[in-house]
Amino acid sequence: MLARSKLAALPCAGLLVLGYLALVWVLATLLGCELLVEPCGVSAGSVAQVRDGDTIVLADGEVIRYLSVDTPERDACFGAEARAANVEMVAGADIVLDDDVRCRDVYGRRLAYVSVDGVDVGAKLLERGFARLDVIPPNDARAEEYKRLAEAARSAGRGLWAACR
Repeated sequence: MLARSKLAALPCAGLLVLGYLALVWVLATLLGCELLVEPCGVSAGSVAQVRDGDTIVLADGEVIRYLSVDTPERDACFGAEARAANVEMVAGADIVLDDDVRCRDVYGRRLAYVSVDGVDVGAKLLERGFARLDVIPPNDARAEEYKRLAEAARSAGRGLWAACR
C-alpha cells in the first residue's frame, strides 16, 4: 500500500513543478524579462532604406530602430538634417547590429546599436548634435558613453541644440 501512495504522489509533484515553471515564465514575460538568452536576429545586414534619423530598413525587410538615441521627426525642427546625416552614414552600407537586453519595441521594430566600418552610428548622431539621448532600460549598455557625447554636443551648441531652441 505504501508503494502505491508514493507512485500516486509523483504525478502531483510533476504538476507542481510544471505549474511553478509556467508561473515563472508568465511573470518574466509580464515584467519584460528575456528567459532565453539568444540573439535578437541577424548580426549584420545591408541597409535598403533610411526612414528617418534613427530608423532604417535592411535588405531583408527588417526595420531597425537605433538604441538610446532619438532624432527629431522628419517634419520637426532638424528632422530633415538628422535624416540626411543618417543617409550619409548608412545608406546602402553593410552594417553590424549589436543587441542589448530587449530585442523589440512596442511597434515590433528590432532594437540595436548600429555600426558601419567600426563606427557607432548612434554615437556619431549624438556627438554631431543630430540626436538626443533616449535611454530606455533595460537597454542601457552604452548609456554612460552616450550621455557624455550628448552633453558635449549640447554644451557646444552643435546641431539641433543650436537650431531648435
